[in-house]
Formats: sequence, structure tokens, C-alpha cells
Amino acid sequence: MIRRGDQVAAPSKICFPGGAVEIGESPREAVKRELREELNATIEPIALVWEFEIPDRSLRLWGWYAELKNQELTADPNEVADVLWLRPDEVLGHPDILTHTDTFLAVLENAHANAQMNA
Repeated sequence: MIRRGDQVAAPSKICFPGGAVEIGESPREAVKRELREELNATIEPIALVWEFEIPDRSLRLWGWYAELKNQELTADPNEVADVLWLRPDEVLGHPDILTHTDTFLAVLENAHANAQMNA
């Protein structure tokens, strides 16, 4: 999880890293780029597990189950104030959680459980 930086929308909120899909880019390419930009993370997207259209805005969220390929993360200070390693119960109980993070977390936990059963 990250704490969003002061320069971005919803500053200081806790959420998963991510961002917008750029023109000509697929959601799979976007998640790889965004995690590289925000955290210098190398990931391999495994499955798109969540899609959500925010009703009062023209915004679609995609949630990915992915494998983190490197453990050393370096936050981009322009976008990320802090990197947080939290258990699911700590995320859900956090006072600064960004709206809809809880619904994505539930789907992500289910995807992880299914991946473990099929491994």
C-alpha cells in the first residue's frame, strides 16, 4: 500500500499504487508502468480481477493480481509519501483508506486464495 503524496489527488490517503491508462496503452501495460514510476517496482500482471466504474465521475478502476519481481522499492516523492506493508485487517481499519480500496482488497484476497489452491 502507499500513502499518496501531497501533489496528487486525494493526498495522504492510503491505497494501492496505480494511475491512469495513457492513450494507446492497455491496462496491463499501464499497471506495469505505473508501479515502475511510483515505486520502481517490476511486476508481472497475472490476472485482471476487478473493474469498477465510479458512478459520479468518468473514471474506471482496474485491479490486478500481480507478482512483485523485486523487493527493493523506491517511492517517487512526487507521487508517494510512504510505502506501507499492511495486513488486510490493518488496511480495512486504517482511518486514511481511500474510497473503494476495501472492495478491491476483498477481490484481491479471493484471487490470491484461488491462485494458492491452483498452485
